[in-house]
Amino acid sequence: LKIKNPDGDIIFQTSPVNNAPVPFAFTVNLPLEEGNYELEVRDDDTFGSETCGTVNFNRTTTGTLASGSLEVALDIIHPVTTIQTTDTVRVYELPEQPFVEPAPAVQACSGESVLLTVNYDDNLQWYRDTTLLFGENFPELMTDEPGNYWVSYTSPDGCKVESDAVNFTLLPLPAPPAFFNDKNLLRVNEPSLLPANHELQWLVNGVAVPGANGMEFCITEPGTQLYTLLVTDLDSGCKQEYSLGATYDPDFDCLTPVGEALSEIGIDVYPNPGPGQVFVEIQSESETILNITIFNGLGQAVEVEDITVVGRRRFEFDLGQYGEGLYLLTVAANGQVYTKKVIVQN
Repeated sequence: LKIKNPDGDIIFQTSPVNNAPVPFAFTVNLPLEEGNYELEVRDDDTFGSETCGTVNFNRTTTGTLASGSLEVALDIIHPVTTIQTTDTVRVYELPEQPFVEPAPAVQACSGESVLLTVNYDDNLQWYRDTTLLFGENFPELMTDEPGNYWVSYTSPDGCKVESDAVNFTLLPLPAPPAFFNDKNLLRVNEPSLLPANHELQWLVNGVAVPGANGMEFCITEPGTQLYTLLVTDLDSGCKQEYSLGATYDPDFDCLTPVGEALSEIGIDVYPNPGPGQVFVEIQSESETILNITIFNGLGQAVEVEDITVVGRRRFEFDLGQYGEGLYLLTVAANGQVYTKKVIVQN
């Protein structure tokens, strides 16, 4: 066996091996450099020397090489190169945790937005729940979508910290306080739909009417006006309104108060204050169709009676079953509405 380096120099040669069995393994143990090497196998015997074959290889050669009837399998070992180096590791302190305001929770009425702010000016990223909000990298975030909002801050050293989450919820609006026009008297359709703790305000052409805070409003302005009723839920602060265009009818007067001397109808309510049993006496000189409605302090109609009166009639109502408090009695007849406050107390 003879091996030549890329320059053609013989760098390895074995002595003849007599009666060598095939295949035969040679231990070479040569370090290989870049370039092509030549391996030659010769058969030397009593009849002379002849070449069995020549193959070329380099240090990346794999598999079996062949030249005529000669086959050579090389075992080239690639040693692992160990590289040692040193470096410096710097450990930076985490920056102060971002703080989002208002915290820890904020509420708004349906359809409204809230402004969230953080105590850093740059290198920010806002999130809602687990969603990254693309493009939201500023100290302020305006949103109208509920969820848990938080922000991450990355320092100039590359250290990242996250804020605590702020929960944003939307509160429902009250139901629109729909009303109707009954002979110049605007009346709420369904007082029971109003919030349990509420405040009312009547407006004419967008201008609030001082003291107009009840469930009824008397039209006194001639012509057609835009009437609006605004309801505020005092528990949530949310508002809702309802508007209606109505025209004043000069044939009806809704301002006649209870107790005023009337030509046709007289009303007496007693005992007031009382323990709960309330009597309403009505005097009418002619047959009159009446509606008696009693509202509790929440604006809910607890008693409703449609009656016909000729002469004097007395009606009895048990308000004690609804509890102590202030009630509002209304009697509607002949285009007029009479109101009376009734107090139930033991």
